[in-house]
Amino acid sequence: MKPSKLKRHLETKHPQYSNKDEQFIKRHENSLKFQKKQKQKKPHLIGESLVLPAAIKIVTAMHGEAYTNDLKSILLSNNTVSRRISNIYDDILKQLINRLQSNYFAKQMDESTDISDFSQLLVYGRYIYKEEILKEFLFCQTLDGRTTGNNIFTLINTFFEHNEISWSVCKAICTDGAATLIGSKKGCRAKVNEILPNILFTHCMIHREALANSV
Repeated sequence: MKPSKLKRHLETKHPQYSNKDEQFIKRHENSLKFQKKQKQKKPHLIGESLVLPAAIKIVTAMHGEAYTNDLKSILLSNNTVSRRISNIYDDILKQLINRLQSNYFAKQMDESTDISDFSQLLVYGRYIYKEEILKEFLFCQTLDGRTTGNNIFTLINTFFEHNEISWSVCKAICTDGAATLIGSKKGCRAKVNEILPNILFTHCMIHREALANSV
């Protein structure tokens, strides 16, 4: 395509990237490619064995051999892709932690059992960033031993301490009706109230909403 048309497309369809340099665009492109592959739930080697050869054929058909060497220089081995995915995750988590450290936020959490019969705790954070309410995935970790309110609190508190997040900026928690989460004496709520007596607890209505919709 003509450079003028590409520039117009960038400025009209993606204005937030119009002032970014070439290296940023390449990093963003690689990030989107890795996300696409991960969503397909295929082995990392599919990029090296299928995606890259197909891309080379497409470029060769459209532009000849001139640009194929650039594609052939892309490293897509299993270890390389795994390392890049890990780096992307670390960078995303770092950005999220920085936002939570400097903003008030609310937390959503749920405990469920996976197909291997292990209890998993999922935690999301909701906060305001640039006048927009955002909800981001914080972590999913396995609960060791029994699923108790104390174990759930310990897991969350460990995450907060490791990432230097103060409980004082957590203003609300949303959970379902499980006793281990909202129990006023032995639940996670009781442990949180020892630190923050005035924190707001809300009840998630998704399960009841789904039941009502099915009737």
